Amino acid sequence: MPKILAVDDSATMRRVLELTFSGLEGFEVVSFDSGDAALSHAQSQGGDLLIADASMSPDGYDLCQRFKGNGATGGISVLILGSQHTPIDADKAKGAGADDTALKPYDTNTFIEKVKGLIAKGGARAPAAQVATYRQAPAAVAAPAAAAAPKKPTLELADDDEPVLT
Repeated sequence: MPKILAVDDSATMRRVLELTFSGLEGFEVVSFDSGDAALSHAQSQGGDLLIADASMSPDGYDLCQRFKGNGATGGISVLILGSQHTPIDADKAKGAGADDTALKPYDTNTFIEKVKGLIAKGGARAPAAQVATYRQAPAAVAAPAAAAAPKKPTLELADDDEPVLT
């Protein structure tokens, strides 16, 4: 079962990350409010992917460097999560060893696919059979999530200029 370590100083964002993966069978999300707690957990219990907020203190870039420079956690894929207020510094992310980046708010399905791809590529802690499943049939793995995703509501104007939620 892939384990995602989610680190953000915002309790709301940690909950959003937990909810993003709660409907997907086989994913475990463990959230932390500090990088030190995440690193300690990863050293003792492992993980497959670290999602680190770029704007926390210390920031996601520093935490990424700490993970990548540690023998016990160096094989864990790292995704740095930025926002419109704290955009991603691509050079800093690359220099820290980040495997990928994403911006909040994110499209849930696109974000899930990105995470699955990172786990499949890194997968240092994932069971070999689990990683092989992602590599061999990414569309098949993604299909249940896409099928289960509810239709996103849209707001349209009716003939009388009244908003209608469809």
